[in-house]
Amino acid sequence: MSKENKIEEAITELAASIGRDKISIDKPTRVCYSITHGSEFLFHENYFDDFLPDAVVRPSCTKEVQEIVKIANAYKVPLVPSGGRSGSCGAEGVSGGIVVDMCGMDKIIDLNERNYRVTAEAGIRMIDLVSYLKKRGYMATDWPDSDEIATLGSRAAVNGYNWWENRWGSAGIIIQGLEVVIPNGDVIQVGRGSNKPTKTSLGWNLMDIFIGSRGTLGIITKVTETFTDFPPCSFVGAAAFSTYEEAIESYCELKKSKYSNTVWRVTCNVSPTIEFSKTVGKEWPSNIAMTLNYVLHGEPYEVEGMKKITKKIIDAHNGFFPPELDEMASWWNTHSSEWRGVEGKVTNLSLGFASHMFSATLDTDGLSARPVFLDPNIPDSNVLNYYYDLQKLLSTIQDCKTYPNLCRCAKVHDYGALIPGVRGFNKMWIVLHVFRNSLNEDSRKELLEWYNKHIELVYKHGGVVSTTHAWIPRQIEVQQMKRTMGEVEYRFMTEIKKTVDPNGIMNPKIIF
Repeated sequence: MSKENKIEEAITELAASIGRDKISIDKPTRVCYSITHGSEFLFHENYFDDFLPDAVVRPSCTKEVQEIVKIANAYKVPLVPSGGRSGSCGAEGVSGGIVVDMCGMDKIIDLNERNYRVTAEAGIRMIDLVSYLKKRGYMATDWPDSDEIATLGSRAAVNGYNWWENRWGSAGIIIQGLEVVIPNGDVIQVGRGSNKPTKTSLGWNLMDIFIGSRGTLGIITKVTETFTDFPPCSFVGAAAFSTYEEAIESYCELKKSKYSNTVWRVTCNVSPTIEFSKTVGKEWPSNIAMTLNYVLHGEPYEVEGMKKITKKIIDAHNGFFPPELDEMASWWNTHSSEWRGVEGKVTNLSLGFASHMFSATLDTDGLSARPVFLDPNIPDSNVLNYYYDLQKLLSTIQDCKTYPNLCRCAKVHDYGALIPGVRGFNKMWIVLHVFRNSLNEDSRKELLEWYNKHIELVYKHGGVVSTTHAWIPRQIEVQQMKRTMGEVEYRFMTEIKKTVDPNGIMNPKIIF
């Protein structure tokens, strides 16, 4: 049977099983699922050849997911699970395959207040889960920046980063149980050693096999997470520093584990130096090289005590509190009221502002440039030296000499914000802006060359290439996966894949 006939017969059988109204084969819909928030399509001149799916299906329950998987497995048709599509790690469609949009499965199944567990379907938007808990006096410990877009199931699939990682850890730590439909159509309930949302030493920790698996081992249909009591007191602060060294040393001190019960959020960045004139409308003071931002949560006595400690740390590293920090905060707070959010968070405004920021400096015909997010994980011990080297590497994108083609269609938006990752490491948040319409074969080669240099820089300083987004250009993905994991370890991972998914139907375009 030809590839075309297989997909047509699979779609016909799916329509009979779950209903024609839950299947879309029109091209406009399929185009919407061909690419994601990520950057992979920048490397493909005709990305529809690779990424345009043949159909999009929208299940409404676990039983329908089972039917989809069984039929796809019988016809050996590739499936790509899809959530909010805010990541950059493999949710692009695949030609000759089917995208499974999970967003219709968005119910909260159970709230266990005594045991601090909440269970919901995989398609629920994180902002809806966050709001649901907040109304009942609780705070989600897994609270991503992209909460208006990201879905609960995707948080498990990418082991997502969140606002409170300095205190509570990544999504994979907060998640306690999963329901997964595996490629043969079986439904399994997995926790850490049992089918309960907790830890036991009796069985294997099967849940963590699916954490970060990016849809390559099955389709996550339900997730159980922990939450916490909403903190009664909070404080948001900021400070400025005249040198990178003073700012980063202050940041590293503030994020120490002994303070993490109260310091839930801390960042260190240079963004205001770029954004101030485009927001507040003034020039940023030349004596400020870097800013530190922090959020304290806890009981009143904890927050008051930590405010004093924070000031002591900042003073010890020559930090100061200029009025420009208040002006920038006031601008964001004022404009955030124009957008939907929780507790003053401005996800949409941030993304919208970022995507348009360099349209005046790139030949974009008034259109937005695509953000390219890089998020290496760098150890505390090397973060300062990495940051200095990173600035030199980033400068080559725009010097118009090192990359004469790339500089015409790419700019640096964020020169590297430091955010706590897993304890002892830092998620570096780096954002480039690339205008696809100006890309050509030469500029793509230069972008890949620059990216490879950044990989070498990360390894030089003892880091790993990606904390969360997991985007590596697919032409070098397997090579870098082997380097990151090790050849033997990568081979072991492929053996697991072959055992669980012998027909290779689950998101086959990535990792393997």
